[in-house]
Formats: sequence, C-alpha cells, structure tokens
Amino acid sequence: MIHEEFISELIDTYKPKPDKNVYMGLAYSQRHLILQEIDQYLRVGQNDFPPGLEYIEVLPCHPAEAYAQITRKRSVNNKVTQTYNVATSSVWTVKLMFRWQGEVLDPCYLDLPIIKPGSIMYIWGVPYEIPPVVTDRTFSVTRNGLFLKLPRTKLNFSRHIHHIYCNGKTLSRPVIYSKIYQKTVPGAKVPTIAHYLFAEFGVTEAFKRLANVDVVLGTYRDITTEKYPDSEYFICQSLGIKPAGVRGKGYTASGIMLAIRKEYWTPLVEGMVMALFFAIDCFPQRITLEDIDSTRQWQILLGVLITPNDRGEGKMLAQVDAHMSSLRSYVDTIAHEELAADNVFVNDFWELLAYVIGDMNDRIKRSNADLPSTYGKQLRVLRYISEPITSQIFNFVFEISKLKLNKGELKRSDIIDQIRDKLKQSLIFNLRKGSGVVKSVQTSSTNMWLGITSNCVRQQDATPSKTSNKNAGNSGKIDRANYLHASLAETNSPFKIPKSETSGRSELNIYVKVNPETGVIERKEHLIPIINKAQNDINR
Repeated sequence: MIHEEFISELIDTYKPKPDKNVYMGLAYSQRHLILQEIDQYLRVGQNDFPPGLEYIEVLPCHPAEAYAQITRKRSVNNKVTQTYNVATSSVWTVKLMFRWQGEVLDPCYLDLPIIKPGSIMYIWGVPYEIPPVVTDRTFSVTRNGLFLKLPRTKLNFSRHIHHIYCNGKTLSRPVIYSKIYQKTVPGAKVPTIAHYLFAEFGVTEAFKRLANVDVVLGTYRDITTEKYPDSEYFICQSLGIKPAGVRGKGYTASGIMLAIRKEYWTPLVEGMVMALFFAIDCFPQRITLEDIDSTRQWQILLGVLITPNDRGEGKMLAQVDAHMSSLRSYVDTIAHEELAADNVFVNDFWELLAYVIGDMNDRIKRSNADLPSTYGKQLRVLRYISEPITSQIFNFVFEISKLKLNKGELKRSDIIDQIRDKLKQSLIFNLRKGSGVVKSVQTSSTNMWLGITSNCVRQQDATPSKTSNKNAGNSGKIDRANYLHASLAETNSPFKIPKSETSGRSELNIYVKVNPETGVIERKEHLIPIINKAQNDINR
C-alpha cells in the first residue's frame, strides 16, 4: 500500500499538468465575461451617441419576462403571427436600457449564449462548438502585407511600388494602401492610407502634425538647388509617368516639387512623400499648389476613388464626411488598450495610419524569422462569440450618427426605429452563419478533449470570405507562416493532424501554457533548450 501511494505521488510530481481552462474549453471558462463584454462595447459606443441619447445599463431578464418576449405576437409581411421555435437553444435573455432626452425607452432585448462544458452551445437543437482563435496581439503579417483587427473594423494593408525623382535620381519605394471604406461600390478604387491623412489635415499640416517636419512645396521656380542644396535637402518631384489604371488619352505630368531637410527623412516621411506623388500622378490637373492644403479638395478626390458613382460634389462630400467621421472613433478605449499592450502607442486613427506607414516595412522584416512560431500568439474567444452583437452595436452607432448628420434633429421615433432595426434579439444566432469559428459538433469520441476542446482556429480562417468554401482546408498552403517550427511540438498536437489542416496548427496541446489574464501562449522554461536545439536543426 505504501509502495502504491509512493508510486502515485511520484507520478503526480513529474506528470505534466494540463491547462484546465483549455481542457474544459476557453469559451466555457470565460462564459461569465460575455455580459461584461457587451456592456463594455455599449459604453465605448456611447461616446459617439448624438446629444440626448444615453445608454444606462444591461440587465438580466426574469424568466417570465423573457418568455413573454419570445412568444409575443409579431408582424411579418403585414401578417400578425405568434410562433416560437421549440428546438433547444442554450441562450438567456437580457435587456438593454436607453434614455432619450431624459425619458427611459422601452427595453431592447438580446439573447446571450449559455455555454456548456466543452465550449458547446445549442442553436435550434444543433450542438455547436466554439473553439478559440489563435491570433497575433494586434498586427498580423500576411502574404500581401499586414492585417489588423480592431473592435470596430478589420483592415488589410498592402503595398505597391511607385517611382519618383529624388535629387535627380529615380527613387522606387512602396506605397501603402487599404480598403478602409468597406462598402462594395462598382468602379471604386482603393486609396493610399496617406490620402486619408491629407483629407483630414491637408498636406503641410499632415507632415507637421504626424511626422513633426516642415516641408516646402513649390515648382521649379521656387525650389532650386541654390536655395535647397543637395547636400542638405531631398528635392522630390513626379517621374511624369501615368500610373496604371488612370484613364484618359492625354496626360500632362504635374510640376509640383517638394523639398525636405535630409535629417528629417524617416520611413514615415518617405512613405508620405511617395503617397503624395502617387496621388499627384493620379490627379495631375486637380492637385495644384493652390489646393494642395485644402482638406475639401482631398476629400473630393477621396470620394472620386471610393464612391465614383455619386453625382455631384455635394452628395460625394456628404458620403465622405460620414465616412471620415466614423473613422475618428476607430481607435476607441478598447482598441487603445490592445494596441498599447503591443507597444503601439497612438491617440487616434490618424496616428495609427501614420504608424503603419512608418513601421510596416520594418515590422514585416522583423516578423519573418518568427512568423511560423506559435509563441506569443493569443487565444481569443470572447470577441468572436460576441461579434454578431458588437458589430451591430457599432453599426447602430454609425447609422444613428449618420442620421443626425443628415437630418440635423432626431426624434424619439428615429432612435426607436434604429434600435429595433440594428439590435435584434436573435443576433447571437448569426454565429452559425458564415462564421469560420463556430461549427457543428462532429465527433464520435466520448473524450471531450480529443473530440472538441483540442480544436482551435487560425486567424485567417476565423472570418472566411465569400470564396472560403472553395478554398476550405487550404490554410496549410505554401506560406511562410505555415513553415515547420519547433514550437508546434510544445503548443500544438503534431501527432493529431487532420487532413483538412496539414500544417499542424488547428489542434492545441492539452499541456500548453497560456497566460490566464491575457490569453497569450507562453514558453515553458524547462523546454527552452530542447525546443531551441530542435529549431536550430530545422533551420539548417
């Protein structure tokens, strides 16, 4: 007996301890934070409410009140119906309380998920698993550039090479662009992100405010080597070649020139200069010295790119103004904290764009060596569970702000209509539609770990595109992020690889070390020498 107890204690001493949160399912472990997540997003969104509208609180509903709400009569296609789906759905009902001009409005009801052990949720009788998403802290390096997921939007930053004259020689550098205006508009073009900075501040002020540098703009009469010698200044001008995609038979290059002292030439300044002359080359007749600091002119040109079918500058400017107004809220309290945790310190969206211009090339270079590593990745689940609701919260904020901009004064009925239209009770059921995260449970195993909670989803698969069904199972395609890395042996399950994901990154190791506060995958000290040696062998 003593011998058996000794052996048992010895085994317990040296046996690795599994992460209970990972084993039971991260969504199950964090289920109590979902209500707090919704409340936080509403309080952040409240900062952009029109005057008079106030979010009060979110409250759980009494079962009788919830039952009365889900079985109430509804008008569908001008017919009054009273139906209720009796199939099991593991949800509970809360109510959002708003106040308009001192009057408390009727509650807005929302269903929130009840997550069971194994991170399982039932939707209309079907069990769905909610695996964690393996993400980068903020920026992810992709095959084409950078990806950034903010609470209010997702942004992809890409690059293309542009050419200018600099001190008499051809300078070829990347210009960074992003489809920030995400509505699908036929014939629309994707602007550079520096174009947004010029549309907000004008050229001279954008350089001064974001790069802390004064630039000189002029023509060959103003900017000469006598005034601005090559030893002290960079003198930049257009190469005179029409960019691809610019229409029109006749093309006359712009004569605008820019001078800047060499000691102020940084990656940010270089990126803004390249973007400026790319815009000048695209609109040589519309960007003049007289209008180069006019935010209105840059906003009109932005409208030409993103809403080309709008007739008349007035309508175009109204669309751009609403778009720009929404961008000012993108770096909210939540985004600010997440970026700061990754050592990205910005105060607003414009500073974030400037950061990308200045750091994108270096960030990609720095990431190349560690791109396949799983260390430092973050396991996220709350954001993806609540996304059907939080995305509509910000959509409600945008629409109510846009309505205020167009109408001037809002009525009580306007507020109620927008709440009913955007914040529908059944939003959480959208998890099952078009999500790369939530999927129906498909396992014959009685072991919760082997069948369900070992699963994880890579970030690029978490929000599939319209063509994702055609490309399903291709996340293991040739990509540097899919290269073999020794960290997989510690954090993932290399001996449990499904055919649909051959890189070995869709299954977690039950013994993975995860920071309980941040969800970041950390290294185990005693395994560092072994993993490093294995990685050196892989690199040879």
